[in-house]
Amino acid sequence: MRQARTLENVQDQLKSIQDLTRFVVDQVVLVREEIKNFRDMMTSAQEGAISRALERQDMPSKPTIFYGRDKLVERTSKLLGSSETALHMCLLGPGGMGKTSLALAIIDSPLVQAKFQEERRVWVPCLEATSASLFMQVLYTSLRVKRRTDGIMSDILDELNSSKDPCLLLLDNFETPWNTSDGQKQVEEALFKLNQLSHVSILITMRGSQSPTVDVEWDSQIVPATDKDSSLRICQRFNPHWKMDPNLDTLLEAVGCMPFAVTLMASRGRESGSSPKQLLEEWTQLGTGMWSPDGSLESGMNRSISLSVDSNFVKSDPDALYLLATLSLLPAGTTRQNLVYWAPKLKSMSGAIATLSRAALLQTTITQDDNHASQTLFVLPVIQSFMIHQKRIPEDVHQVVQSAVCTYVLDHACRYRDPTFEANAEALAREETNIQSIMVGAIDRRGSDDQLVQALLAFSWYRRDTKPLIAVAEHTVNVARANGNKRYIAEALLCLGGSYAKVNYFDKAEGLLEESFRLLAGDHSSQHLSFECALARADVGGFLYSSREVVEAFINHVLAGAKDSDAYWRARALDTLGRLHLAFAEHEQALEAFVAAADMFLPLGCSRDTASALCGKARTLDCMYVPDEQVLEAAQEAAEVVKHLDPSHIYSHILSLSGRVLLRMGRLMDASHSFEKCLHARQYVGGVLGIADALFCFGHMYLHTGAYPDAYAAFEAAAQKYADLGDESSYKQNQVPRCRENMERIRLKQENPSQRIGFHKPRTDRDVKHLFYPPGLELTTCP
Repeated sequence: MRQARTLENVQDQLKSIQDLTRFVVDQVVLVREEIKNFRDMMTSAQEGAISRALERQDMPSKPTIFYGRDKLVERTSKLLGSSETALHMCLLGPGGMGKTSLALAIIDSPLVQAKFQEERRVWVPCLEATSASLFMQVLYTSLRVKRRTDGIMSDILDELNSSKDPCLLLLDNFETPWNTSDGQKQVEEALFKLNQLSHVSILITMRGSQSPTVDVEWDSQIVPATDKDSSLRICQRFNPHWKMDPNLDTLLEAVGCMPFAVTLMASRGRESGSSPKQLLEEWTQLGTGMWSPDGSLESGMNRSISLSVDSNFVKSDPDALYLLATLSLLPAGTTRQNLVYWAPKLKSMSGAIATLSRAALLQTTITQDDNHASQTLFVLPVIQSFMIHQKRIPEDVHQVVQSAVCTYVLDHACRYRDPTFEANAEALAREETNIQSIMVGAIDRRGSDDQLVQALLAFSWYRRDTKPLIAVAEHTVNVARANGNKRYIAEALLCLGGSYAKVNYFDKAEGLLEESFRLLAGDHSSQHLSFECALARADVGGFLYSSREVVEAFINHVLAGAKDSDAYWRARALDTLGRLHLAFAEHEQALEAFVAAADMFLPLGCSRDTASALCGKARTLDCMYVPDEQVLEAAQEAAEVVKHLDPSHIYSHILSLSGRVLLRMGRLMDASHSFEKCLHARQYVGGVLGIADALFCFGHMYLHTGAYPDAYAAFEAAAQKYADLGDESSYKQNQVPRCRENMERIRLKQENPSQRIGFHKPRTDRDVKHLFYPPGLELTTCP
């Protein structure tokens, strides 16, 4: 009995379990059906959304404002229109270069439209195709595929093969599907199949620098920025009154003549009534954000750039992000070989360059010798602006780059008298824009630590010895004062004073040199700086007509300090002493000093100093009225020493003297060439007085040839330059009236050709006190 009851209980329990199991099974089936219904509903909704987003769009029209691309359009449309086989073409470059506009202009050309009928010209906008499946959907929709099977690519190929008439596919913004991390293989396979169709030509636009595949030969073209003239035309089309605005060129340079940025600027100017200067100021403050008031990346230039900067394959490469941030701080870019300075933490240079090139964020120049090490790598101005104003540059990158620029400058620091100066000056010149931007420019990472002050001093001396830049020298003084080191302050003042003197602002130089000399007094470790300051004060004193005793005191300070142990500074002092004797017409003493200085400089290898002494010798011989041939020979001896160097202050003096002697010898053509070179050298150095003197010499030469209108123009230009010296300048007070008198006498001579009229000679002429008359008439003293 007990066993029977136990069996019944077991059977009851099994029945209960069976009932529960059936219930669970039924519930699972219901849940599965609900999930399936939900999925079907979501799929239907998604397909509807995709369908709405990716509806077939007609080919847009060519832009109405479209300048500067005629040659590209002509070349590409000829290829597409005349080829008997399918072509595969690719328009590459960064966002904002107008690749889509260029493609539409090509398709709008008569040759292309004659070959490809309207229904066989298909626009495939890929901007929203962020996956392989979406790309296939866009392609499917754009082609209006009729057959519907499970094979979407088969349907697409069937549609394209339904007619063998030539077909042209414009795959616009193809970088979106091509750069997908999970579906590129599918996109590549689809493109491969399209490329096999012998009657289907493909025109691709994409951000990048390389065509997408290697299975076919692509005719690729990297689309450059528009030229300056075309950019001006775009702006003037929007704003006709901008035509003569002097700030328009600077505005266009600031945005790199990128067509999209130029159009946005021109449109903003039209809408707001802003001038180019106002827009330039706003650009400096806001950059690309000026077209996105809320700072978002959803519109305007910000969106165009962020599509590349924020793409997955760029963000997944730390080296690429580091290199992009670094180059964004270098407005002039840099060479591969100099990247070791600017980006010392870069692990894979080739990988970073490849990634940024693929995203069209990096540009490279092509060298004539195709030397990759000297290729310049740079980021376009609008991308630099985006990176800076969107705060995409980490603080540690700022610090590394500032330290790097100081290291670079100090590694190439030297003065003009050093044997390595020319090579080091060339190295500094290559990075000069970057150096100024980082050490002196708008990026506020300056400080006043010793390394920065030393680098600024080195860079200021480089500019003083080549082409003075007052703003840099002034900035160096300010940073040195903030640092507080007395020697740094004295050296910065000396460099600034020397820079002012070289560009002929002697009154401004005098006070700076005086303060520098006072700070250096008693500092034996700064003796050479003291010597340089003393000789600079002596030269400035000579130009400002200081007393002879004051000038001699500075020269004697150097002669006594240098003695026989320091040949270089003793020679410098003798060269300065020679100029003092020459100013007081003490020709024998001047000649002796110049010859002694040249003999001491020559074995030291100091080209410019040697040329200075030899030039002084030639000037002295000229004043001693030795035969012109001997003066010219002495001047040419000086020129031989420095003619291989960049235009210099000394070389310009030699050329000016040579030109005046050649005029006296009747060699007018040679004189003209000499004056031309003289003016070029003085314009390079930037001395106002020197440029004015050169222009006066040109006027004097034109008088020799009877070219009175040219002479008048030269004297007028010289008067304007002399006036720039300032009201307190004795050169302005003396020379402006002389120029104007010559202009008035030219007018009188033109009215009365037979009248005997004399003209003022250049102030540097040995016979400056006498008037010049047309050839054949005797000279008389100027009243």
